[in-house]
Amino acid sequence: MSDWQHVFIIHDPFAAISLSPLATLDRGYAIVRQLPGGEILRRADAVHIGDVVEVLLSRGRLYCRITATEPANGAPAVDRDQAP
Repeated sequence: MSDWQHVFIIHDPFAAISLSPLATLDRGYAIVRQLPGGEILRRADAVHIGDVVEVLLSRGRLYCRITATEPANGAPAVDRDQAP
């Protein structure tokens, strides 16, 4: 750990806590993981229609089946398995 990082944590321990993933969930965000592998999803086009994802919340989890996607570019929802 560099000297700067060491000083930061000693002088402001709450800053490290506020940056934790769990603190982010407490603010209303969620972490979505593709099943069965558990990879974190960052893009709508990374899943197929019918896939199941796990949504981690600050208090609990949801298991959701993908029924449609909307890519970031505004293109119509497509099942990647059926795309040309």
